This record gives sequence, C-alpha cells and structure tokens, in this order.
Amino acid sequence: MELEQGQQRRFSHEEMSEIIELASRLDQDPIQPDSVSLTELRQIAAELGIDPAAVDAVVARQDEKRWEAEAEIELAEWRAERRARRWRHWRGALARTLVLIGGLWLFDLVSDGDLSWFYFPALFIGIAFVSRTLRTVFNTYESDQFPRDPES
Repeated sequence: MELEQGQQRRFSHEEMSEIIELASRLDQDPIQPDSVSLTELRQIAAELGIDPAAVDAVVARQDEKRWEAEAEIELAEWRAERRARRWRHWRGALARTLVLIGGLWLFDLVSDGDLSWFYFPALFIGIAFVSRTLRTVFNTYESDQFPRDPES
C-alpha cells in the first residue's frame, strides 16, 4: 500500500505495541535487557498522547506497592525470627526448671524426705515456667513491636 506524499502511515494498537516491543529488543541495554528508563517511558507515553504526569503517578503507585510488599516480607521475617528466639528461650527455661526441680527433689531424697519445704519452691518454679509457656504460646510479649528506622 503506497501512501500519497505528505501522508503518514497509521498503526493499530496491536501493531504499535508489537513494533515498540521488537524495537526495544533490538536496542537492548547491556545492563538490563528488556527495560526502559523513566525518561524513555515518559517519551513513549508523550508520543502516544499520554500525559507524562500520568506515567509518573502510575510509577509512584507501583513503587509504593513494591515498598509495601517488601515491608510485609521484612515484617514476616522479623516475626519468624522473634518466634524462633522465643522458643529457644523457652527450651532453656524448661531445662533450667527441670534442673532446679530435679535438684530440689534429689536434695529431698538425700535428706530422707523430711524436708517438706521442697514442694513450695518446686511449686513456684513450676508456676513461673507455666507463665513463661503461656506467654510464649500466646505471644503476649510487650516488646513484640516491629522496630522502625529512626531516620524514617
């Protein structure tokens, strides 16, 4: 199809997107193939009749979504690390509790069981351990707030 002098060829949306995609593949950036800079994106939008401010708004919205997703991932990793640390501390508390109660029980056996005081410290140590267990299981620690950067 030949065009008369002064006429420019017109392209459909499908042809336009295919041409731009193929041209970008030919003119690849060696650092990041298949990518364009924000300036190039604004120029393309301007050539298509789209206001560059609209491109800026969409890019800002995408950046915000990406930052929110990264923050959610960081928060999930932080919570998982805190949960693992809590359970490590709980296992240590269990070991200390067993050693203390076992030691008191052995001391009671060695003294022929005449020491009725053994039961009271053992009871209080057991109550403290149950309290620690409940806080660990139900996650009721006050310091469970995600630390924020002081700069932000």
